[in-house]
Amino acid sequence: MAGADAPPLPALGQNEVKHLEFVQAVVARQANNSFLVKGWSLTVAVAFFGFAIERSSPGLALLGFAPLVAFWFLDTYFLRQERLFRCLYDAVRSGARVPPFSMDTSPHKAARSTRWHKTAFSLTLGVFYGTLAAAGLIVLCISAHDGGESKASMHSRTWDARSSFSVSDAGSAERGQMSPIGSSNQRGTRCT
Repeated sequence: MAGADAPPLPALGQNEVKHLEFVQAVVARQANNSFLVKGWSLTVAVAFFGFAIERSSPGLALLGFAPLVAFWFLDTYFLRQERLFRCLYDAVRSGARVPPFSMDTSPHKAARSTRWHKTAFSLTLGVFYGTLAAAGLIVLCISAHDGGESKASMHSRTWDARSSFSVSDAGSAERGQMSPIGSSNQRGTRCT
């Protein structure tokens, strides 16, 4: 058995058990915060990217990356705090010299797993936010492509509308009176 070679853990007193409960409550709260941030980031990203596709707006797709990055940073903060408190939990559990009921995690900030870049690009955050960012890039490309097509089609519709004026419309245009195609001006009544 792998656990048989490990040194036995010291017996924990009532104060240490209570301390572990406090630390565990903070770990659970940080995990819950991280879960809520993921939910909000997914909701906001889908809203921005959905409107960007609907309106063919690459600017709106680009704007969707701002809350995505902000939520990624916030989620990184919560996950890092959770990891720091897990290190504190392990220190209390193993009988290391930790002041009674201390919630100070600063001695654990040098640990490799609690560094910012390690946390931000951990498997869970990297996959979640990387997928959202990839979806955002796809939406950006689609909206940029559709936006270019809709501008071109709008330009051609404008050109078609300009070129379909009749001769009578051209005469009224010279007099400063414009009428839409098929207006009452062609039927003999005047718009003033």
